[in-house]
Amino acid sequence: MTTLAEAVEKLGQAGRSAFLAVGQQEVREFVSAPQHFHLVRSVVAVDRTVELPNAEYILARSPFSGRDPTRVLGLPVVMVTRPEAAGGARVFSVDEVLRAMDHLLSIPAERGE
Repeated sequence: MTTLAEAVEKLGQAGRSAFLAVGQQEVREFVSAPQHFHLVRSVVAVDRTVELPNAEYILARSPFSGRDPTRVLGLPVVMVTRPEAAGGARVFSVDEVLRAMDHLLSIPAERGE
């Protein structure tokens, strides 16, 4: 899948249980599928004001064990391709990080801030 909207569509119309390993922004996509039970696992707490009915939340990092529970239980898996990272500088060494930080920190000084 290339989008979360496709993943929501893949769940179908009949109520199902879905395990979502998503973040704050991604969980909003599933609001359009209220007929499903959503078990949401996220690394940071999800804002509970998101109108996702019939949901439980787990705050945890994965993996939970060395065995993949989807394989053990024979559950279908839908994976969504991560979007490409936004543009911007990429650095590959500590020296490059330090040079980039020096540059970014010098900008306010150059403007007189």
